[in-house]
Amino acid sequence: EVILAKTLPSNTLCNELRQLVAASRQQSSETVQLLLNGELLVCDTLTIEGAAFEHGQCPDGALEFTAVLEPKGRFALERCDRAPGLYISEVNNHRVTHWDCERAGGAGIVGRIVVGGFGRGSGPGQLAGPRGLCFDENSGVFYVAEAGNRRVTRWCPRKEGAAGGGQAVIGDDRARGEVEEPGGICLGNGGKIYIADVRGHAVGCWSQEFQEACIVAGGRGPGDGLDQLDRPVDVAVDSKGFLYVAEFGNDRVTRWKDKTCEVIAGGRGSGDALEQLASPTAICLQESRDGVSVLVAEAGNHRVSRWTPGMTRCEIVVGGVGSLPELETPSGLCYDAADGSIYVAEAGSNRVTRWMPGALLDEQLAGRLSPADKDEAMISIN
Repeated sequence: EVILAKTLPSNTLCNELRQLVAASRQQSSETVQLLLNGELLVCDTLTIEGAAFEHGQCPDGALEFTAVLEPKGRFALERCDRAPGLYISEVNNHRVTHWDCERAGGAGIVGRIVVGGFGRGSGPGQLAGPRGLCFDENSGVFYVAEAGNRRVTRWCPRKEGAAGGGQAVIGDDRARGEVEEPGGICLGNGGKIYIADVRGHAVGCWSQEFQEACIVAGGRGPGDGLDQLDRPVDVAVDSKGFLYVAEFGNDRVTRWKDKTCEVIAGGRGSGDALEQLASPTAICLQESRDGVSVLVAEAGNHRVSRWTPGMTRCEIVVGGVGSLPELETPSGLCYDAADGSIYVAEAGSNRVTRWMPGALLDEQLAGRLSPADKDEAMISIN
């Protein structure tokens, strides 16, 4: 487990470290893994008064656990019997972590590495630049789109343990189909899997067993025509089978069915007006009897906007330039229909926040706290 801990005096934790069972740095990464009193601590950076901690050494002085959250990709929401949890893909940490939302804001919040965490690579247990993340709640299977490996891998963390048993299903010599730069990924009706190919300017659809594949949007080179896409970064599918695509290059969101396309958000150039989008990075859907609304994370406008059916102007849900509270380069987005919560991953501040309906302030679930917070709260490890 990845433990969030306060800065502790040396006599508190260093005595425990003398009983260290194992300490090692992973190859090609700055990860340190410690087995301490039966708990596995995994930290991306472990410092003692600015000096690197290595091989069980424990000099005098304060010990500080710190880590960097890089939530630049998609993250998925798991619904379980007791409480929802977040699965976060971290591009620069090359891993997927799970966070218990109900423990947010209190001492002892725990994040758990479920995939990756062994440095960048294509070997067993490794990821490279994971962007898209899709979680099948029924089977517990993860699908991870790896931009660095140009592939999609399938993982069964509940059965096989953290960072083990990944299988390439798209994009390598043994897998069907190729993707130039996989981005957002989602599940559709009948177990179909949709993948945004950022560099290929297309969205592909694969059957549940990956025996068949076809292009369902774009694929005609970059452009703003209604048969084209420009850097599609995220995808979503509603209950009726309509495909929604966030286009970073066109500053718009389009809806597709049977290769017929319509613009439902933006498409009027980059800007902060209510008719515009600026660098959309992620989308999610809110379905109701009145139709499907689209939530859009806009990195360029530092906001989350909502686009309702038939409307050409958006509603700003969170953030916005010059607003309070602010977002910093939102890059991931998730909606929990059970209680109306919106989860936002911010690449600019390396954190994930939860926004409840009607709330004026956010709740930080995961990520780095400011130095001023260290005396009162946990140093974030994610």
